[in-house]
Amino acid sequence: MKQQSLKKISVLIPVFNEDNTVLETIRRVREVEVPGFEKEIIVIDDGSTDATREKLRAVSGIRLIMHGTNQGKGAAVKSGLAVVAGDIVLIQDADLELDPVHFPDLLRSLCDGQAQVVFGSRFINVPNELRGWHYHGNKLLTAITNAVLGTDLTDEATCYKVMKTETMKELDLQSNGFDVDIEITAKLAKKGYQIDEIPVSYNRRTRKEGKKIRLFYDGAKTLLKLVRFYYWD
Repeated sequence: MKQQSLKKISVLIPVFNEDNTVLETIRRVREVEVPGFEKEIIVIDDGSTDATREKLRAVSGIRLIMHGTNQGKGAAVKSGLAVVAGDIVLIQDADLELDPVHFPDLLRSLCDGQAQVVFGSRFINVPNELRGWHYHGNKLLTAITNAVLGTDLTDEATCYKVMKTETMKELDLQSNGFDVDIEITAKLAKKGYQIDEIPVSYNRRTRKEGKKIRLFYDGAKTLLKLVRFYYWD
């Protein structure tokens, strides 16, 4: 991997009630090798009420931020972004739906100077047997996003949004919930950033297994925020 002046990656891990997966997520983030770069791991516990907080307190070598109450993914991302020391920011959810094994691929074109922003797409070359309602709902939301923003994305809602720290801070994020994803995408497009995508594997959870996003409710909220952030904010 060709290196420029980028030397540290800040991995932001927002977490809420993920006591079954958060330690394994941190382990995988630690173990993945990104040649020439050190990793800063910032975990933001967003008011968990299960055993997540106790487990995180016992973990060394991370920067731990704890919210007193649950405020939402966007609030957690903003808290983490306020303390980052790295040149690149990478957001990693704590639910193991996406695997940190993809970090080198996500960073390659960004560090080579070939891309300004990289998204990890869950929906490139998806086998037919995995194309359920969740897949089609996300494809619809992404298609509407593309129509409004003039982008050509396959997965707007992916958690894997990777860019220079200065780029992320320039967006001046306002959202506290899951709508932070569309805010990031809309503001990047509004500012003229080119977004590249690479395929990543996806281990989708069900609501019963702990998935928190609600496709119809959060999807409708996303569409409203898409218009707001692109045309007004």
